[in-house]
Amino acid sequence: MEATIFWMRGLPVILDFHLASLYGVKTKRLNEQVRRNGERFPEDFVFRISRLEWEEVVAKCDQFSKMLHSSVLPMAFTEQGALMVSTVLNSGKAVQMSIYIVRAFVRMRLEMSANEVILRRLAEIDKTLIGF
Repeated sequence: MEATIFWMRGLPVILDFHLASLYGVKTKRLNEQVRRNGERFPEDFVFRISRLEWEEVVAKCDQFSKMLHSSVLPMAFTEQGALMVSTVLNSGKAVQMSIYIVRAFVRMRLEMSANEVILRRLAEIDKTLIGF
């Protein structure tokens, strides 16, 4: 099972229905627990995506096209929010999934770092070539 991480508002996020699936609960249950424990979920942990953001996600991922016209827009969880969910769910998967989610975000960060190193090196090569 691979977590789908999107970039929204400059942050890597996972959508509520993916997160619920990882935790083995229904999306409705996950969002209910988040609402009931709102003090644990500030805006930098979770936010409701806008209609425009949702349309952009659907445009990138055809598998969501059936959900495009849903009356409820998904919630987006940052890394911290995805981990905080494990503290409010009583699912047997909660601990395992929090570890899985940490690893998924760490993998993403490592890939981004590798890309940064490559881009810096290419910039150095460009400077050297321009000098000739």
